[in-house]
Amino acid sequence: MSELIIRPTDKTTIEKQVRVYMDAFRHNEEQYDVLYSKWEKKHFKNPNGESYIFGAFDDGELVGINCFLQMRYIYQNDEIKVLQSCESGVVKSHQRQGIWGKIMIFAEEYLMKNTDIDVIIGFPNYKNSYPGFIKMGWKSLFNEKNLILVNNGNKVMEMLSGKHWWTRIGYVFELQRLLIGIRNTTEYSIVRANGIRPKKEKKDMISLQYDRQWMNWKKDYAGIDIYEIKRKEKTVAYAITEEDKMNDSKYIKILKFSVIGNQKIKEAALAAFLKFTRKQDYSLIRVWDDEEIYIKLGFVEMKRHVNPFIVNVLNEQKLYLENEKLWNVGFLDLD
Repeated sequence: MSELIIRPTDKTTIEKQVRVYMDAFRHNEEQYDVLYSKWEKKHFKNPNGESYIFGAFDDGELVGINCFLQMRYIYQNDEIKVLQSCESGVVKSHQRQGIWGKIMIFAEEYLMKNTDIDVIIGFPNYKNSYPGFIKMGWKSLFNEKNLILVNNGNKVMEMLSGKHWWTRIGYVFELQRLLIGIRNTTEYSIVRANGIRPKKEKKDMISLQYDRQWMNWKKDYAGIDIYEIKRKEKTVAYAITEEDKMNDSKYIKILKFSVIGNQKIKEAALAAFLKFTRKQDYSLIRVWDDEEIYIKLGFVEMKRHVNPFIVNVLNEQKLYLENEKLWNVGFLDLD
């Protein structure tokens, strides 16, 4: 390896960026067009601005990358300038040489000197990249509570084939709780929505800000679905969902469930949506949330699956961003 050069890069190297990512994660050539399209939409058509992308070059060839997605958060009417560390990778021939760590150190120094970014956030894989972030001084604030609801017991057993039998049996029993818990939802109906009404989050929490343009962008690149929950023809709640796969079994993630107005109807509205979702061909329903309402409706926590939320504060005037009690994040934030 010749002398490694690390620098910002942009759309001029998009093809090489995708190739590095494919090589690092063993994607086959048939996936290139889909990955390229998603990459272009995600990193170069974001209404919040193009991603900051840093690359490692060996003799002119791109061999490693890390992308930082621009996001908008608000705290007490103060706009927080946030980047999320997301796609990263090093080609197989250059792995285990510390290249990713060098990219991250360069990126932090560059962003502090050349931008007004307040904080970088991340949702790293606990077993893989998480230890590296912590070694570089990132703060681990909390683990997202990962809840699941069984929809198809046989498929869940296939997905969790490595688990002990009594754990799998326990999940199936949770299905029985759901059958008992969902009732009195006949006055509700579910329809697919074209968009979502932006909602103001609590001022005392650091919360993701989004509008119709951002939601349409997210829908375009991530393939999310938006549903309206209606009560007597009046929209009372929205559900934002995304399909995913595990071991060839399809499941659904509830990215956000938001009630308009009267919060007292949330349990009934959510129950109606779960009843609607259970009719689809999903093995399970997954959500990141610690509200008691989900447990009441039959969700069970997967304690073995650790989902850390970490931050790296760049603005010393905003050290409150290291306060775990202030952050309101979930699946919708995760990119």
